[in-house]
Amino acid sequence: MGRLRAYAVDVLIAAGFLILPLLLFGAVTFGDRTMVPVDNLFQWQPWSAAAEEVSTPYPHNTLLSDLILENYPWKRFINESVSTGEIPLWNPNIFAGTPFLATGQHSAYYPFSLLFMILPLIKAYGWFTVGQLWLAGVFTYLFGRVLGQRRASAAAAGLIFQGSGFLLVSSAVFPMILAAAVWLPLLLACIEKVIRNAVHIAREIGPTYLQLYTPCILEIGKNSMEGLQEMRDSAKPTERFAYKEYVSEPAKQLLAELSAKDKERKAAAKQLAGQASA
Repeated sequence: MGRLRAYAVDVLIAAGFLILPLLLFGAVTFGDRTMVPVDNLFQWQPWSAAAEEVSTPYPHNTLLSDLILENYPWKRFINESVSTGEIPLWNPNIFAGTPFLATGQHSAYYPFSLLFMILPLIKAYGWFTVGQLWLAGVFTYLFGRVLGQRRASAAAAGLIFQGSGFLLVSSAVFPMILAAAVWLPLLLACIEKVIRNAVHIAREIGPTYLQLYTPCILEIGKNSMEGLQEMRDSAKPTERFAYKEYVSEPAKQLLAELSAKDKERKAAAKQLAGQASA
């Protein structure tokens, strides 16, 4: 219980990262607006023929058309396929048909895409965006803490990243780009931890800490078929591109000692802060 109490402030900060996204996108989550630019359809037939009847003005922003012409049909096709018990391997609605699930931008495998199956599509885009911007803030905060920043500094970094122009513009047109970009701070935090451990060990007991992974085709200097065959021969299907970590016993002991010292330092700092406040 005491350990959970130590992270109470971090949990509150993480929850606080919902404030900015909800302020920016409250109209398309709790309100009656939608992020889907339906008015852009009236630029083309057959919708343009009915533009005057429904008193639809010229589209507010024609640059957003990809969302309604491309991404929205993808999400709708996924929902229709799943509702009929089919795997959307093939999209028969484009010319003579095209592969669908094998392409990546539809984000069908992305866990947060479940929102598009649970909520109405016109509302799901808003909640999806709020969720991704929340992740951007939380992951950046985590990265800042890994770098040794104070909570306030890491929280400020999270707010800046989640409110950056790149993420906000991507959310309006390319939700799949937004969904990829928000994970960057978490990846950088993981890389920082790996490098930091390796440096500590190399300084103390030599290079006994090794990170390995199954190589991709471009890294092994062979053509595509040779590379694929080598990976098939050397790795099990469930371990393809699997992450491997080998740490010697002296290195494990050093990492444990460093972790214990870090906990003692944090506990001492917390005790001093408590005495100062009293």
